[in-house]
Amino acid sequence: MVLAFVLWVLGIAYLVYFGAYAFIIGLNNSFTYFWLLLGVVLSAAGTASRMCHNGRLHLPKAVSVALIVCVILFLGAFGVAESAIIKNAVQKPEKNADYIVVLGARVNGTRVTLNLKYRLDVALDYLNENEGTKVVVSGGQGKGEEITEAKAMSDYLVKNGIKSDRIILEDRSKNTNENLKFSAELIGSKEKKTVIVSNDFHIYRAKCIAKKIGYTDVSGASAKTKPITIPNSFVREAFEQEKQKQEDLGLHCEVTIDGYTDFIFINRFGQAQHQATLNKAIRRIIRDCNDEQFLHSDEPDVLLPHFSCHSLRHTFTTRMCEAGVNIKVIQDALGHSDISTTLNIYTDVTKELKTSESKGLDNYFKAQ
Repeated sequence: MVLAFVLWVLGIAYLVYFGAYAFIIGLNNSFTYFWLLLGVVLSAAGTASRMCHNGRLHLPKAVSVALIVCVILFLGAFGVAESAIIKNAVQKPEKNADYIVVLGARVNGTRVTLNLKYRLDVALDYLNENEGTKVVVSGGQGKGEEITEAKAMSDYLVKNGIKSDRIILEDRSKNTNENLKFSAELIGSKEKKTVIVSNDFHIYRAKCIAKKIGYTDVSGASAKTKPITIPNSFVREAFEQEKQKQEDLGLHCEVTIDGYTDFIFINRFGQAQHQATLNKAIRRIIRDCNDEQFLHSDEPDVLLPHFSCHSLRHTFTTRMCEAGVNIKVIQDALGHSDISTTLNIYTDVTKELKTSESKGLDNYFKAQ
């Protein structure tokens, strides 16, 4: 019951956040729908948890454990990426830099937008405190912008007291990689002490890109983010960081399986993760969890059972059978060359369903 309540609360919270974001900011990028999907999934999981608690839905223990392990693996990987983003977001920049590079953001006509203003205000503070530092304002002209982002930023800095001879305009770039690459060309040396100015969630990835390009002495100056966009920006950045990491390593999905490609979890050769690798990771997690239980008691109340990826395959088949999916479709999905193999599984599944339904009927009459 507690688990179901927690899942419902989280699901509703994410749905409310999606609605608030869409109303205040608008659906200006596809990642915003992540919160809608997450809210629906967690709400459905809460309902399923309640049904399991009431005996109206039965999940094999192996499946429950598999789901928990998958969630733990995902949260662990996500936590590592997010911790690096947050750590760099709160770090202070090095003083007396030779140059600061202000990364561009969308311009509304000729005026800087709020997020870009936050970056420029941080740049102003740094330039006023470090009078020997010059600034590179970096950003080309995007769709709907009447002037380049570099020109808009330069005008803002001059208006707020920065002399024009301290400002260098880089007005060709379209993304962070080009921001830093073209700025380095204008600076003339990648060994100069450089501070990158961007919004807090973006600093870590920007520094990684700078080091990849060849900057040898780089730090970040974080600008705040509009409050309503903080969850969306930080979570999206974690996924962007993983994408950037795969690009840096030259990883991209090389395989097509049943017409599907662009898999997220791939190995260093661009192939989908092999089940043996996943099974090894699952066995290690089960072993460590059970060893931890034995440290506290010689006879633990709960131990994780052994299971493998094949358990998920069996569950997938069971759910298709329950849904009345055509046996030929199931055969194709499972990759069986001989339909008799599929029919044998189907027979086992229907036996399980009969047993489960019979127990449910017995429990119903006992409760009367």
